[in-house]
Amino acid sequence: MSVERMRYIGGFGAMGWLSGDELDSLPPVSAADESMLYEYCDAAALRQPNLRLLGVDRYGCDLLLTSTDTRNRFTFDYPKLTKGDLKAALIDCFERQGDISGR
Repeated sequence: MSVERMRYIGGFGAMGWLSGDELDSLPPVSAADESMLYEYCDAAALRQPNLRLLGVDRYGCDLLLTSTDTRNRFTFDYPKLTKGDLKAALIDCFERQGDISGR
């Protein structure tokens, strides 16, 4: 199956159509790789105890600050194509979020 057009609805007053060539051509992070990244994050020494990884893709990660029940999308500076790049980006994320979550 190939997509020719897709309807986008992004909220009140934000909608339109995307053609197939405007869609992302990068493959998604596999379930196995995502599980490995969750385990990696759970064991990361830099991760604050009140910071939880909710999801990760090639463009960023979703975090939950459990002490305030606040969700945050951390957008990477460019798409991450390898597991090594994703790990490095998550460590960078934890370093930056540590300053915020420690407050």
